[in-house]
Amino acid sequence: MSRIELYDYSLKIYTNASKTSDNRTSAAFYVPEVELEEKVRLSNNLTIYAVELVNIRMLSLKWVHSEQNIDREESVTIFSDSLSAIDALELVRSVCRLNLINKILQLLVEISNDMTKFKSNF
Repeated sequence: MSRIELYDYSLKIYTNASKTSDNRTSAAFYVPEVELEEKVRLSNNLTIYAVELVNIRMLSLKWVHSEQNIDREESVTIFSDSLSAIDALELVRSVCRLNLINKILQLLVEISNDMTKFKSNF
């Protein structure tokens, strides 16, 4: 069994953060189950780490929190290629952008209060 098959019964959200050579940044996420793609241009000169945290909070989790059409019993898995962002969320510590980490964790609590079986898997 491949590792991704462990999440077959989960709503999957794939995130991506990018930065161009001239320091322009953007973030996007994709939810294949509902064929939803959202993307946003962010401020220049942000680090990829910061962009990925903004992506997880502003795009992915806010969508989960506001979306009325998803099953509130379903688990949600956010797939990110930013190991530093995932580590910071799991360890609840960071040398930078601690404000974003705390906002993400607050939003996770709000979502888990709304969704009876919400699990955050990063």
